[in-house]
Amino acid sequence: MKTLLNYRNLVVVVFTVIFALTLHGVSDALTYTHIYIDAVNGVNAPTGRGSAVSPYKSITFALLISERNNLPDPWHVHIHPGNYNGDAAKGTAREIFPLKLRQEMIFEGTTTAEECIIDGQHTGEATVPLLLGENTEGVTIRNLTVQNSLRTKGTGGIVLHDPTGTQETPSTFESCVVHNNKGGGVWSNMPLILTGNTFSNNHWTGVETTKSAAATNNTFSGNHWTGLYLSGDSTGDISENVFRNNRSGRRDAAGLHIKDTLEGNITHNTFEGNEANSGPNGFSVTTLTGNVTHNTFKNVDKETGPGFLVHILTGSIAHNVFIGKSSRTGTYGFRVARTLTGDVTRNEFNGTDIGFDVSLELSGNVTYNKFIRNKQGFHVSNHFTGNLITHNLFDSNSSSTHWAGGFHLRLSKDTVEVSNNIFFNNTGNNANSVHIAEATVHFINNLFMISDELSEGVSSAHTIWVNSPNCRFHNNIFSGVKTAIYTDGTFDLPITHNLFHNIRVDFVEQAGNNLGNDLLFWELVAVNATDNLEGDPRLVDPVTTRDFHLQSTSPAIDAGTNAFAPADDFDGVIRPVGATVDIGPYEYGGTPIVAIDDPVGEPVDETPPDPIVPDDPVGELVDETPPAVPTLKLYWATGSKIQRGDLDGSNIEDVVNREAVSIALDATNDKIYWIHAETGIFRANLDGTNIEHLRQDKIWEISGGRIALDVAGGKMYWSNGITNSIFRANFDGTNAEEVLKLLVGTPLDIALDIAGGKIYWTQWQGNASISRANLDGTNVELLINPGDRRGIDLDVASGKMYWTDGFDGIGMANLDGSNITNFDTPDFTMGDVILDLHNGRMYWVDGEGFELRRGNLDGSQQQTILKSRISDIALYTPPVVSEPPAKTYPAWDVNEDGKTDITDLVLVATALGTSSPENPRADVNGDGTVNIRDLILVATHLGEVADPAAPVRIVLPERLMPETLQQVLDLLQMQNDGSLVYERAIANVERLLASLMPKVTALLANYPNPFNPETWIPYQLANPADVTLRIHAIDGSLVRTLSLGHKAIGTYQSRNRAAYWDGKNEFGEPVASGVYFYTLTAGEFTATRKMLIRK
Repeated sequence: MKTLLNYRNLVVVVFTVIFALTLHGVSDALTYTHIYIDAVNGVNAPTGRGSAVSPYKSITFALLISERNNLPDPWHVHIHPGNYNGDAAKGTAREIFPLKLRQEMIFEGTTTAEECIIDGQHTGEATVPLLLGENTEGVTIRNLTVQNSLRTKGTGGIVLHDPTGTQETPSTFESCVVHNNKGGGVWSNMPLILTGNTFSNNHWTGVETTKSAAATNNTFSGNHWTGLYLSGDSTGDISENVFRNNRSGRRDAAGLHIKDTLEGNITHNTFEGNEANSGPNGFSVTTLTGNVTHNTFKNVDKETGPGFLVHILTGSIAHNVFIGKSSRTGTYGFRVARTLTGDVTRNEFNGTDIGFDVSLELSGNVTYNKFIRNKQGFHVSNHFTGNLITHNLFDSNSSSTHWAGGFHLRLSKDTVEVSNNIFFNNTGNNANSVHIAEATVHFINNLFMISDELSEGVSSAHTIWVNSPNCRFHNNIFSGVKTAIYTDGTFDLPITHNLFHNIRVDFVEQAGNNLGNDLLFWELVAVNATDNLEGDPRLVDPVTTRDFHLQSTSPAIDAGTNAFAPADDFDGVIRPVGATVDIGPYEYGGTPIVAIDDPVGEPVDETPPDPIVPDDPVGELVDETPPAVPTLKLYWATGSKIQRGDLDGSNIEDVVNREAVSIALDATNDKIYWIHAETGIFRANLDGTNIEHLRQDKIWEISGGRIALDVAGGKMYWSNGITNSIFRANFDGTNAEEVLKLLVGTPLDIALDIAGGKIYWTQWQGNASISRANLDGTNVELLINPGDRRGIDLDVASGKMYWTDGFDGIGMANLDGSNITNFDTPDFTMGDVILDLHNGRMYWVDGEGFELRRGNLDGSQQQTILKSRISDIALYTPPVVSEPPAKTYPAWDVNEDGKTDITDLVLVATALGTSSPENPRADVNGDGTVNIRDLILVATHLGEVADPAAPVRIVLPERLMPETLQQVLDLLQMQNDGSLVYERAIANVERLLASLMPKVTALLANYPNPFNPETWIPYQLANPADVTLRIHAIDGSLVRTLSLGHKAIGTYQSRNRAAYWDGKNEFGEPVASGVYFYTLTAGEFTATRKMLIRK
């Protein structure tokens, strides 16, 4: 009763003050936007207070006075250190809650939250919060402690309420402490920004909002019902927060709970000691579009879980640490209740029931993770649609109830490569390491090992249990296990180049048929088991230090097969170091490739560089309406039909609904040619209409049956797998003749170098795998030794040929067969290959997985663009043409004398920049202006002799290179007779050449990269300089110095101008595979990039 009387007395005092202000007016001091309050030195008075030197004593008094005097919004309230509470002993200086916040108010302590305290401890049970913002938005609360509210119904600390539910301007909490409030710390139905706060020991949620929230560097600790609760959709990152010892008595998460959707990242947070009744300990979100990275989940003293739960996650889970107590089922590291679209990479799962579990579908790869002392590493209940499970460590995962100690997959959409993983001392119910229900899995270069100490007591479970007939095993080590591989079916799996040691029961058990542990007997019984070894793998120290590297005496060294091996090993060492790959996850010797930032701050670009082309000062280099880029299309034969689509595999349409084993395109005459294995050669329009049967021959039985076109000569060439010959005929099928016949072997794919007068082919069997001859079949040359080469295509301009290789991916060499380089691919490459020189790409058919893939010409950036059973591919490139000239001479023969020479060049150079030249033919391409394109067209055809002929279609060059213009200038200067016309032409060309010179000096990326053994290193100079190139090994030692001499301003990009390195050191010795750095010094300019040599 006394408390109630004191409260009434305070109200009387306040209203007395208001009445006095009404009678006597307001002093000038109360007109400030800034309001100052000091519980120690302030004075509550109706006039003369509120400034920095004359503060109020209580917040309640200050807010009431300011409101009564219509102080203009927004207010900035400065609260000095002190405890602002409702203690009745303070009389009129006590606080009456709630303290009401206003629109866009800044409400802050002047020092720290520990010193500026708003305290509800003296008010007893309450029905209102300590701070209330009603219909306000954009509030900032900073450097304050709000604590000890005794509100029994509703949030006791701070409430921000929008009755309309429409306000979207966020309010901000900075460096506050919201502590020990009944009913919760903060509630809002408006967006929040939380930075550097502590929300602790509140008797409901720490913070709850129905709108979006972004939280950074906060601590949510000891809250009784979830640390941060977002009950609506949210956008914003949750980063660098600590969620510790929060609880939840319902199905919500204890640390962070997002009821609906979060569009943002959850990153660099710590979740420790949180405990939910039946929900996840760390966080829960229904739909997350963003990444979960660099978080720590630690619940070593709790038997609840999982660490986090997401129903639908679109993003990666990376660099997290999950530490739990695995004695209770369901304590996952994380669980995805439906779908995960993203990679799981570089996480550690330690002491959980299951490291992670995905219930419906995982569309991503599982790479570089550690699974240690869990009951099971991970579990995918339904579909795994990724391609890789690689570079993971599974150590001492053990369960008597789960399918496997390592991981379990049920279904896979495509082939899954399980490679470079280490499985050590894992045990499970059905399988100790891996259980595969129906997925297609290739196990390559893994270690499956159980130590001698554990082996005797290990369960009778098998190491790997597979139920799919399409699995295979290569280059794996099995040591100390009871049964290496078990399958329910009787299918004979490909099992080659594996090393078995101390197998206690069976190498392989098929449908209860034990094949024993006698290697010779087992390989006799198992048709597809070859080249396996038996012996101690001789690892360095697997038990004590977990060092699974090979010793120098290990029988695994150089004993594997390159056909299926991944590109690197567990450490990142490029495979192979020796002649062939080693068995197991490690290569012996070699240097790991360490990710090093580019010294000049640029990402390393492994594609051939483009020169820096400045704006054309005369307005001719870059047209306002540039010529249209030709529309390229892919065509492919599926066996039952011919289809076409865009270069990314989209917009697929049927062209010809007939069987075809090979196709070729004539873009000039808009025709497609194809081979039917039994009935011969056909052609049609590119849209599939007007089908013609040209040749009625049986061409293909087991191999052969490829077709290529000489469009200029009107000839088609094809290989015949029946007669082991190559034929040619006219485009209409007439005048067929056998060009050459192989005495041994069968020709497969063919490619034509019309300008060089050569035909190239791959062949099955015989004394070569790639050969060439003249177009008439004479002068046969054997280029590449026997192997498994299939498709072939040529880059004549660069002097290169490319082929598919069943064992070594994509091959590349000079046209004479020298300087062979191989680019690794994910699977067999036994199909066709074509080059898209316009975009610097190649396309090929993956013969094992029936995929159409593409990548850059250096083998980088490989991707699958189409999954289908494809027998052949072709690229349609329509020519970029201008209207043909009306003359009967080629357009570049400007003076119409039957030859293209320096005179034509001078005529064009003299008229540069004019739109009405004296000789209209100086406008070679007929675009209305004599410009650089006309000059380049003439320069391109210098030396040609042409009789009067039909009009010639003009193909415009894609890019003007300074080197080309320099050649034009050199010719002009050599022929200069001192006449005015030559001087003018030279001046024009010099001016144009100066406009093309680089404005900055730069070191460009070498090409090809990776390479073996040679590479070209381009650069450009903005000033003349002495140029030196130094090549260093990864340890910093100098490998080679290339003194390039004094160079003029220009771009040095083409192979005849760029710096060249043959892959040898100063002593002429070939260097080893690995990363090297190259540094260019030109005057005061220095830059460094890196490159990779792969052998």
